[in-house]
Amino acid sequence: MRPTTAEDLPPELFKTIVDSLVAPTSIADVVRKRFPLDKACKHALGEISLTCRYFATRCRPFIFQVVSLRSRDDILTLRSFIESPLSKIRAYIRRINVQHDQDKPGAPWIHLLQVSLTQSLLRTPHVEVKLADTACSPIQRKLRTIYIGLPRPLPPPTFQIALLTLSNYKLASLRELQRLVVGLPTLRKLFCENLSWGNTILEAPIPIPPGTLRRCQLRSVTMKRCQEHWLMFWLLTKTAQLQQNDVRIGGCLVQCIQSGLLYDKSSECLFSWVQEARGEFTFKHVIPGPESLTVLVNTRCHAPTLSFALSGTEILSISSITVEFSHRVEEQCVNGTNWEEFDRQAGSLTNLSLVTLVILHKQTRAMLLCISNAVSRMPVLRSIGKLEIKHSRWDSIQKRVDKVDIANVEGSMLELKGMLEDKPQENPEAGSAPTPEGSSSVEGGGMSHRQDSLFQASE
Repeated sequence: MRPTTAEDLPPELFKTIVDSLVAPTSIADVVRKRFPLDKACKHALGEISLTCRYFATRCRPFIFQVVSLRSRDDILTLRSFIESPLSKIRAYIRRINVQHDQDKPGAPWIHLLQVSLTQSLLRTPHVEVKLADTACSPIQRKLRTIYIGLPRPLPPPTFQIALLTLSNYKLASLRELQRLVVGLPTLRKLFCENLSWGNTILEAPIPIPPGTLRRCQLRSVTMKRCQEHWLMFWLLTKTAQLQQNDVRIGGCLVQCIQSGLLYDKSSECLFSWVQEARGEFTFKHVIPGPESLTVLVNTRCHAPTLSFALSGTEILSISSITVEFSHRVEEQCVNGTNWEEFDRQAGSLTNLSLVTLVILHKQTRAMLLCISNAVSRMPVLRSIGKLEIKHSRWDSIQKRVDKVDIANVEGSMLELKGMLEDKPQENPEAGSAPTPEGSSSVEGGGMSHRQDSLFQASE
């Protein structure tokens, strides 16, 4: 009887073994599904691939689907592998992570990514670029292109930059950051961490030619520990189509909503992000809590979500504004918001038709009173009939939206069925059994606050 070899085993068995190594093992892995495999997992797959050719065939796509480049040597080595007729890894590469440390000496190399590497791959890779100033005390630098260190500028990259991360830079003005974004028409997402700049006076967005504007793909800007987060409104390429007065007022409205977040800059970090989709801007501000999996999980404080709907063809204007109060928004944030300035600025928008305050899910009585107080602090919008309140919730499997009487805000909000959060029932025999923190059910599916946050973070 001949001995059993790897050829006698069914291919499905090899597939099952490898898949068990790369499958998510915790809820944290599910939330972080957009991130690549860690080094330990890749190392384990590398050892298994040396066992036999069956394992090697199955492991290679996982090992090489994400490639990290941190130096000129890395990109030259990868290019030699790709150009080798015996190598097949160019068929596996789906994502390239590029990280350049400004403080490290060396010859320029990021431009090699466009010159030879991306043109040699069988499919267009998902490219993420991170530029960081790793000096202990960053000095003021000029950042006009991602091709750092070249004596003259190159044309904009033709490959798709899915994400550009800028970390720890000190710029002369925000205008430099605007020029960098405009010069990257293929950029989709921008993440800024610990950025500062000198001049914050902006008279108008940088004009963008119509041809370039049609090719611009930037739809999301995120800021963490930056100098002034509300200025991210100016970085969106769509802002160049807005009326100049609407751009100024829009930035002021974002600043008003952010003003409700009280935090210590020395010990806490503020996350802010804006997304543009289907002619609408959506702004969110969050202070993460300890041991957060993402910025949406275990957050200490949320500001209300602010959205602008745009109208127009060539020249756009803000036509409507929506402010959403979810169950994660705290009372102190609502009370601390500068609603008087918000009212004055929003009321001066020329083409504004309506400002809607949307209350999501159930709220406590104290939170409803805070929202009622906010309405009383907006007399301009109320007097011109451009303010309304709605309550949105899930009833069984349907979404219900009820309108709140603006003339009797407090009474209507407290009497509206399904708006007030239920109090935990007490058992006189067993004693009080309060609902654990973070496990209160959200109407419509019994999903906990934490599970709801995880669900939204994973979308």
